[in-house]
Amino acid sequence: MTTSEHVWNEYLDEDALAERYLIPPRTAQRWRTSGGGPPFVRLGKRRVLYRVADVEAWLAARTYASRADELSRRPVAEEAP
Repeated sequence: MTTSEHVWNEYLDEDALAERYLIPPRTAQRWRTSGGGPPFVRLGKRRVLYRVADVEAWLAARTYASRADELSRRPVAEEAP
């Protein structure tokens, strides 16, 4: 495998992301719009790639031992004045 092939294999396009992580492609699109998903790289007007390491880190930050663990890590909502 050449260096360029190795680097290319570390990225997923939207369809590959959806297939690998069992999500609809529309979910990835919504995440990009809302800012709620993993970081992405935009190459041109329509080409979007996801670095596998970034996606894995994003998922790891959202991995919980229990529901209580998840709730304890949520930011506390600010009260309205």
